Amino acid sequence: MRDHPLTHTIAFVLSVALCGTDIVAGSRLPDTTTARDRRFIQVATLDGSLSPGSTGLHELRFERGREYHVVATCATTCGDMTLGLFSPRGAELDRAGRAAPMPEVATIPSGAGRYRVDVTMAHCAASACGYTLRVFAR
Repeated sequence: MRDHPLTHTIAFVLSVALCGTDIVAGSRLPDTTTARDRRFIQVATLDGSLSPGSTGLHELRFERGREYHVVATCATTCGDMTLGLFSPRGAELDRAGRAAPMPEVATIPSGAGRYRVDVTMAHCAASACGYTLRVFAR
């Protein structure tokens, strides 16, 4: 059976429905239930598909001084997904993955610009695995 982007979307929606609405439970996002004006909001969603051993690059525009978290979720057929977060000049700011069920990277930029998130799919049970990046900011 061929991998189809719609299959990944349906799988993601079902996983959210089955796991509840708090998709980032267990992530490094701080508890925001006490500070209503400081809550994280989702500012972007990016979808992709990678074959085993390949890397996908995503550019994100970040504003100076806002706190950003990028959380990755994966289709059921993938494993060992790694995220890397890089500054506009290419310096690595954060890296996560391998042991994390939902890899997450975070930063508070000292300057506005285009930041890069690299997604590497180390293993995949299919010829390609779908993933979703959710970007949160406050």
